[in-house]
Amino acid sequence: MVKWWGRAGFTILLCEINLKVGGRYRTTMREPDGTDHIVTGVYREVL
Repeated sequence: MVKWWGRAGFTILLCEINLKVGGRYRTTMREPDGTDHIVTGVYREVL
């Protein structure tokens, strides 16, 4: 996931994935200027 996630110049600080229905994911990305972006969610369906 780290290989494909985020834009050029961003650093992936955290990537947690529990790939099952009800499982959670969390990613923290850092911009070159030091701004962090946190993405979280819950898998509702896995195909």
